[in-house]
Amino acid sequence: MQISALRVRALLRSRMNALITRALQGLRWVVEAGQSGPNRSQGDEHQLPTPAGLLSLPNELLDHIVNYLNTNEAGCLSLVNHSLCSTMSPSVWPELSLNRKNIDSRQEFLLALSKDHPKYFFCHTCSHLHLVINVGLPRYDHPYPYAHPRCVTNASITDLPIDCFTTHRLEKLYRLTFQHVQLAMLRHRHGSKYGIALSRLSTKEVQAKPTRQAATLLSIEASVIMDTLYLRVQQWIVFNDRSLLDMESVGQLSVCSHSNHILPSASLLECKLRHHHPEPGCPMCHSLLLCTACLVEFQIELFPFGSGMAFVLTKWLNLGHGESPTDSAWRRHLYDSRASNPVFKAADRDNGVAQYFDLAAGTPTETLTRENASIFLDGEYRRRLKPLDGYQSLWVAPVD
Repeated sequence: MQISALRVRALLRSRMNALITRALQGLRWVVEAGQSGPNRSQGDEHQLPTPAGLLSLPNELLDHIVNYLNTNEAGCLSLVNHSLCSTMSPSVWPELSLNRKNIDSRQEFLLALSKDHPKYFFCHTCSHLHLVINVGLPRYDHPYPYAHPRCVTNASITDLPIDCFTTHRLEKLYRLTFQHVQLAMLRHRHGSKYGIALSRLSTKEVQAKPTRQAATLLSIEASVIMDTLYLRVQQWIVFNDRSLLDMESVGQLSVCSHSNHILPSASLLECKLRHHHPEPGCPMCHSLLLCTACLVEFQIELFPFGSGMAFVLTKWLNLGHGESPTDSAWRRHLYDSRASNPVFKAADRDNGVAQYFDLAAGTPTETLTRENASIFLDGEYRRRLKPLDGYQSLWVAPVD
């Protein structure tokens, strides 16, 4: 009798393992289908087993199967239908709640879920899924300026926009947050159904008041190079008369957050005003400079423009991979980034960001400068750009 009982137990164990194996095969289809997202072809769907057999298993066996899974996989399985959700919720959802100290599982689960729902994206600020459509453009555009999820508008200072685009004599109109970088890179990696187009980060703005003796221009282009997002920014101040060139107007331009709050940017700008040609021994007279804190590369040009002068600041920013706001490439541009003793020094023109961007974009900076210069000729900006409602004498590029 003892031998017979052992054989029965072995047989039951064998059948139980066979059931678990078949169930896990169906489960593997569920998890892989949820994680593959847009990479899954239609032909594959007919070759994969169906998970319907899971519904006929007893709850005890389902619990046993769930023990083989990590929290992210169990969460994906529970969303197959209402029956599995009601059965598995007590053990799965508490592990995915915001009350847990370790929210890595929740993040992995929501990232996997967002791959099958392109209209949504994972928010690193509040650990929820948001609609992509609720993230507005980084540039001001009537009638919905700066429409962002509440968690971003009420976020801490580390989630505020980069502070290096100030050009006009009014409040900052271009506000780039991490979510813009995240969504642009999401589309770059997964296709047009996801995120936002790279062109949505680009803009061109001109402010020209008849009562002012200077006009300003802000030009921003975005490009992805080796899975990293870069910006090329050009800021202009055009003085109608050479005698009107002054430090106060030039000083409103911001090189980077460190030049705004730490580095003496006035000395840099004053150097260019006084030294029309590079002087040996002057550390600010290099043709291409670099901020050692945020690694922004920039150059400053001063040249005659019509009857006046043009002061042009061009800079190149590395914004990172867009996978996490803790990425050092993103964080070093923020207001609270406080490097010890940041300085401006000569940049490597042959192997730096400026060179990489020009090659990837296909448009040399010299060509961009000529194009932006043509906008000021004979009021060309009035024809190429559109007036912005609510702002006097401000024109912006139409939204694609």
